[in-house]
Amino acid sequence: MIRKIKSFLGKLKFGLIIFVSKLNYSFIYKKNKYKILNDEDVITKIIKEGKSLSRFGDGEFKWMLGVKQLSFQENNKDMQEKLKKIIREKNSKLIIGIPRALNSLNGLNKNAKKEWKLFIFFYYKLIKKYLNEEKVYADTNITRFYIDYLDKSKCQYKIKNIKKIWENRDVVIIEGEKTKLGVGNDLFENAKSVKRIIAPSKNAYQAYDKIFNIAQKQTKDKIFLLSLGPTATILASDLSKRGYQAIDIGHVDIEYEWLLMKAKEKVPIKGKYVNEAKEKGDLSSIYIYDKYYKDSIIKIIK
Repeated sequence: MIRKIKSFLGKLKFGLIIFVSKLNYSFIYKKNKYKILNDEDVITKIIKEGKSLSRFGDGEFKWMLGVKQLSFQENNKDMQEKLKKIIREKNSKLIIGIPRALNSLNGLNKNAKKEWKLFIFFYYKLIKKYLNEEKVYADTNITRFYIDYLDKSKCQYKIKNIKKIWENRDVVIIEGEKTKLGVGNDLFENAKSVKRIIAPSKNAYQAYDKIFNIAQKQTKDKIFLLSLGPTATILASDLSKRGYQAIDIGHVDIEYEWLLMKAKEKVPIKGKYVNEAKEKGDLSSIYIYDKYYKDSIIKIIK
């Protein structure tokens, strides 16, 4: 009986939070309008102006605030301070991505709307002081182009545009050891070449200096594509200051896999780490001996 009462009270509390978060979001939405470029304009700046991109999603904001998460990256004071610095800094070579959901939830599905409303309910007041209504941002979900949207008819067009970023470019991917960007699909078939620096899949930031030093051994005509959580957000900024072009590309490969399989929800991808799927699926090394993947690796950081 006591267990049932506790369960009921828990559901009641969560329902109340959802209700209040909706009211809270409506108030915030009416109050502020951040300047967030559309995806096409961001891609144009990346291609024609050589801009780099650092993205702040809900995870990066939580890491920045020191919020404990059940995640692949433990909290780190140095990482926290660097994220705070990057979100505020003026770097003409770098575009910062923030969630368009801070302006509008139009076009998102029910689950995505609920998640963003909850995020705003708990954290918006804390992150607001780091944002600037006069600054021009990218949409942090530029690389999350599929699963959260109601209308998926434009997703093929979106990924076609994204692929232009590395068209005929020499690409260096910096990713976790279980990420395997573009392996098993044609995501990078239009790139001139693809090489990889493999970083730890967990707590990559602890190896930040090693990653950064190895990256700087590459020539500056190459474009870096980074998929390494908050480490990628920081790395894109630091590399841009050294004259490199670096794009925090995040979940683009997983979104592309979901598009190809016409997924309705966040499902596992065989052989790849999908941290947001309810079930982690088969994380076996099915691609470890794949020639394309094996030949592309130039360094493995332990």
